[in-house]
Amino acid sequence: MNGHHWLMRRNRVYYIRARIPNYLIYLIKTTELRYSLKTHNYYEALAKLPKESYKINLKINFLRGVDMRIKKGELILSDEDIDRLDRAF
Repeated sequence: MNGHHWLMRRNRVYYIRARIPNYLIYLIKTTELRYSLKTHNYYEALAKLPKESYKINLKINFLRGVDMRIKKGELILSDEDIDRLDRAF
Protein backbone atom coordinates (compact mmCIF):
# COMPACT_ATOMS: atom_id res chain seq x y z
CA MET A 1 0.00 0.00 0.00
CA ASN A 2 2.44 2.68 1.09
CA GLY A 3 5.76 1.22 2.22
CA HIS A 4 4.94 1.61 5.92
CA HIS A 5 4.49 -1.97 6.99
CA TRP A 6 2.96 -1.12 10.37
CA LEU A 7 0.35 1.24 8.92
CA MET A 8 -2.94 -0.18 7.75
CA ARG A 9 -6.33 1.23 6.83
CA ARG A 10 -9.64 -0.34 7.68
CA ASN A 11 -13.03 1.26 7.11
CA ARG A 12 -11.29 4.54 6.25
CA VAL A 13 -9.52 4.68 9.65
CA TYR A 14 -5.78 4.18 9.94
CA TYR A 15 -4.31 1.72 12.43
CA ILE A 16 -0.86 0.73 13.53
CA ARG A 17 -0.31 -3.00 13.58
CA ALA A 18 2.76 -4.92 14.74
CA ARG A 19 3.32 -8.64 14.88
CA ILE A 20 4.44 -10.15 18.17
CA PRO A 21 7.47 -12.46 17.81
CA ASN A 22 6.47 -16.11 18.10
CA TYR A 23 8.55 -16.70 21.22
CA LEU A 24 6.65 -13.95 23.11
CA ILE A 25 3.09 -14.95 22.22
CA TYR A 26 2.75 -17.13 25.33
CA LEU A 27 3.04 -13.99 27.47
CA ILE A 28 0.16 -12.01 25.98
CA LYS A 29 -1.81 -14.66 24.06
CA THR A 30 -2.14 -12.64 20.89
CA THR A 31 -0.16 -12.53 17.67
CA GLU A 32 -0.28 -8.79 17.08
CA LEU A 33 -0.75 -5.41 18.69
CA ARG A 34 -3.16 -3.14 16.85
CA TYR A 35 -4.24 0.38 17.77
CA SER A 36 -6.33 2.99 16.03
CA LEU A 37 -4.57 6.18 15.04
CA LYS A 38 -8.02 7.83 15.08
CA THR A 39 -7.69 9.56 11.76
CA HIS A 40 -8.99 9.24 8.21
CA ASN A 41 -6.16 11.35 6.86
CA TYR A 42 -3.10 9.51 5.52
CA TYR A 43 -0.70 12.34 6.33
CA GLU A 44 -1.97 12.64 9.90
CA ALA A 45 -1.50 8.88 10.26
CA LEU A 46 2.08 9.20 9.01
CA ALA A 47 2.70 11.96 11.54
CA LYS A 48 1.36 9.80 14.41
CA LEU A 49 3.16 6.65 13.28
CA PRO A 50 6.60 7.28 14.86
CA LYS A 51 5.17 7.97 18.32
CA GLU A 52 2.90 4.93 18.26
CA SER A 53 5.68 2.75 16.80
CA TYR A 54 7.88 3.78 19.70
CA LYS A 55 5.16 2.78 22.20
CA ILE A 56 4.76 -0.63 20.57
CA ASN A 57 8.52 -1.16 20.54
CA LEU A 58 8.61 -0.37 24.27
CA LYS A 59 5.94 -2.99 24.93
CA ILE A 60 7.72 -5.63 22.84
CA ASN A 61 11.04 -4.86 24.53
CA PHE A 62 9.35 -5.14 27.94
CA LEU A 63 8.04 -8.57 26.94
CA ARG A 64 11.53 -9.58 25.78
CA GLY A 65 12.89 -8.59 29.19
CA VAL A 66 10.23 -10.62 30.98
CA ASP A 67 10.94 -13.59 28.71
CA MET A 68 14.69 -13.39 29.40
CA ARG A 69 14.12 -13.24 33.16
CA ILE A 70 11.81 -16.26 32.96
CA LYS A 71 14.36 -18.24 30.95
CA LYS A 72 17.16 -17.36 33.39
CA GLY A 73 15.01 -18.54 36.28
CA GLU A 74 14.87 -15.08 37.88
CA LEU A 75 11.12 -14.75 37.40
CA ILE A 76 8.34 -17.27 37.76
CA LEU A 77 4.90 -16.33 36.49
CA SER A 78 1.74 -18.19 37.32
CA ASP A 79 -1.13 -18.45 34.85
CA GLU A 80 -2.85 -15.63 36.77
CA ASP A 81 0.22 -13.41 36.36
CA ILE A 82 0.30 -14.09 32.62
CA ASP A 83 -3.42 -13.25 32.39
CA ARG A 84 -2.77 -9.95 34.19
CA LEU A 85 0.08 -9.19 31.84
CA ASP A 86 -2.16 -9.99 28.88
CA ARG A 87 -4.87 -7.60 30.14
CA ALA A 88 -2.29 -4.84 30.59
CA PHE A 89 -1.63 -4.89 26.86
